[in-house]
Amino acid sequence: MGSKPAQDAVPAIAELRETLKARRQAFVDWFLALPEERVVDALPEDWAFFGGNYAGMVGALGAHETFHAGQLAAMRRKLDLGPVFG
Repeated sequence: MGSKPAQDAVPAIAELRETLKARRQAFVDWFLALPEERVVDALPEDWAFFGGNYAGMVGALGAHETFHAGQLAAMRRKLDLGPVFG
């Protein structure tokens, strides 16, 4: 949100994959470190669009990744590229 396209060189796919993997793992580690009783706490106001609480946010972020995977699948189809997922 609020990002702007850049004319800089696009990173290599391997670099993008590693960045995504590292950021996802950082989130998983953060969530797993939350005390169990905090998982049902309300999210801070600026995160509220992700759901009502931390547990709900995990589901929302999973759905978010799936949404983007669908967008990529549609783009690949339009470009006559084969499927990546099955």
